[in-house]
Amino acid sequence: MLDFGLTTEAFLRQHFERAPLLRRAALQSPAFSWRDLDELLHHIEPTEAGFQLFRNGLVAQAQYTLESATMGLHRRRLHKRRFWAQLHSGASVVLNRLEHQSSTMQRLCSDVARFCSLPTSGNAYLSIGGAGTFGRHWDTHDVFAVQLIGSKRWRVFEPTYALPLADQTSQRSPLPCPAQPLLDVTLQAGDLLYLPRGWWHEVLPGDEPSFHLSIGSYAPTVQDYIVWASQQLLPGLMDARRSLLPAAGGGNVAASLQALLSQATKPEWLARFHAERGERETRSAGFDTELFLSRDAASRLHPSTRIALVAGLCATGDQLELVGNGSKLRIDGIARAIVMLLSSRSPSSLQELAEQLPQVPSGALRSVLLELATHELVLIDRH
Repeated sequence: MLDFGLTTEAFLRQHFERAPLLRRAALQSPAFSWRDLDELLHHIEPTEAGFQLFRNGLVAQAQYTLESATMGLHRRRLHKRRFWAQLHSGASVVLNRLEHQSSTMQRLCSDVARFCSLPTSGNAYLSIGGAGTFGRHWDTHDVFAVQLIGSKRWRVFEPTYALPLADQTSQRSPLPCPAQPLLDVTLQAGDLLYLPRGWWHEVLPGDEPSFHLSIGSYAPTVQDYIVWASQQLLPGLMDARRSLLPAAGGGNVAASLQALLSQATKPEWLARFHAERGERETRSAGFDTELFLSRDAASRLHPSTRIALVAGLCATGDQLELVGNGSKLRIDGIARAIVMLLSSRSPSSLQELAEQLPQVPSGALRSVLLELATHELVLIDRH
């Protein structure tokens, strides 16, 4: 769905944790309509976990919702008159974790996840006028903002504290936001803006209704890795298990740190860390019920069908595994050839894969792709 306008390698080299990226018309065709938004508002129960209103702070639910009961089923729903009034008075709606509520939002989040090889989550913002949701602030994760309906102005300021961790929020910053923005741009429907964590920004709605999706990407930090490596190694070391009394010297500490340094810098330990994280992460490949319930699913894969990896690769010696979505699958033969291609060219069309693998029979190629898709290790996109 998204065209980032550059390769992943160029993005990592030029923008990741370094500088914003503005991509006009990243969505070539409209991906989300007012009708789709109406369906979301009908479907999502307005509880604080997933549905919030902000206007000079969090708006109490009682000001725009009510309890209802239909055939014995109790459910909170929007009080539409109060809800519309809140929006017209400058409130913003925040819809959290929309990748679990909308297949379109899930596909957008998956596009970003595949592009940067990181787990993602998406929150959406609906507004008309007002001062914005959170004022000037920074996020502690990277953000890919996709404008879906209408327009929204973004003012972006250089960081005063680079690469903050999760608990290092802008509210705790001793330094104020810079006075002059580095970037002052209005996103139109289809535009994308990437901001590294720690970059100050404020988002200002215009006089017309606006709806955008903010996709957060979450990379493990060096601190995360050191904590993980310590948990793996130190409990087995006598030096690390010794009591640390006030009068004790630093010999045991030094020995423990030296052992940790020796192990944690090994490539196989880094590979194991990423493999364990990948196995726990979920990157949903969505549903295609017509395809997977078909008795002849292979024939439904057309040359233009898009194929993409939704799992990580873990190499141990000559062995290669796909890890993700709760699955770990050792691959060889045709599957290995497919995955190696997709690892450098994802997504690819079925025709492109067939051209790159002329030695693989068409039926075998389709069969292996369907098998990988049932494990949710590759995405088959026929839309």
